[in-house]
Amino acid sequence: MKAILFVGFGGFIGAVSRYLTSGIVTRFVQHGFPWGTLVVNFLGCILLGIFTGFILEKNVSWPLHEFFVIGVLGGFTTFSAFGLETFQMLKTGAWETAAMYVVISLATGVTAIGIGLLLSRNLIN
Repeated sequence: MKAILFVGFGGFIGAVSRYLTSGIVTRFVQHGFPWGTLVVNFLGCILLGIFTGFILEKNVSWPLHEFFVIGVLGGFTTFSAFGLETFQMLKTGAWETAAMYVVISLATGVTAIGIGLLLSRNLIN
């Protein structure tokens, strides 16, 4: 039961953070491209990389993992929104934009995980 509360509270924090972050980005960049989702996923990947680096170096307890990785980052990142936005682009015939979005999202996500792991090593040492 305690694990469910950790995940639920973390999910609340992550979802609210996603809403606020995406809203801020969208307010400043209004181009019809889903920049808010892209930025949220990039930040989520960096944070996951940092946390994973800490897990590898320090024995992080499960409640913290459940709270942060499953709860906060699970509520924060928006892969389902990414899928829907890509589908909508394809549906309207914006094939090039959809392809660009998929490639950029995957490349930045993988890159952000690497950056996060490197940052965690520098923060630990």
